[in-house]
Amino acid sequence: EGDANRNTKMMMQYAHRVPIQTALGHDPSDATPLGETFLVDLLRDDATNAYFVRLRYAAAANGAPAAAFFPFRCLSAADVPTDATTADGVICPFDDFARFVESSSGTSAAGAACYLDEETRKKFGCSVEGAAPSPECARYRAMCPAQACPGGQVYDVRDDSCKPRVVLSDVISNGAGVAVGIAAVVLGFLLSLFLMHLCPMLCLTKGASEMHGDCPGDVEVSAVPRQ
Repeated sequence: EGDANRNTKMMMQYAHRVPIQTALGHDPSDATPLGETFLVDLLRDDATNAYFVRLRYAAAANGAPAAAFFPFRCLSAADVPTDATTADGVICPFDDFARFVESSSGTSAAGAACYLDEETRKKFGCSVEGAAPSPECARYRAMCPAQACPGGQVYDVRDDSCKPRVVLSDVISNGAGVAVGIAAVVLGFLLSLFLMHLCPMLCLTKGASEMHGDCPGDVEVSAVPRQ
């Protein structure tokens, strides 16, 4: 209170700035200033109710936040980058801002957690059959088993190794064998249905024979009048 230099606004600063820099199109050198901050404001036009995004950049130094000096661009619906830098920062329509951020997303099927650049991949040396050649490779295989093994091999969780994938292609490609297998399955199904219907009939026939066993067919039964 009473301190004119005190900043009372809420501000979040990320220590792991690489994902944010990548999403905003910022690719700085290794000499990144300490405490650099990206300020992203959501603005609304009272006249049209349209939303805009303002991006400003600042580092840990005295002075007001300045416009971002990196080549940030908005991206129109026609995929045309537009320069929206103003004295107050980078301002562009919200949809153009979201479109630009989406354009910076990764395209690797491995995903962000399992993607390795070529230099890191060579360092890990995971593209070999058998046991992991390094502790880094062992951890990577446990985390990303679908990407850690070379082509045609699968990750074996029992010993953290890569082993050849066994595919019975000769059996699958054998048309005659497949036809015989299908015929055997169909025949077995039909036989089971036949037996299910036959068993009740046999049981009923046997039961009827036992019931009439005490009364032979050639014995005539007549009514005896009372005395």
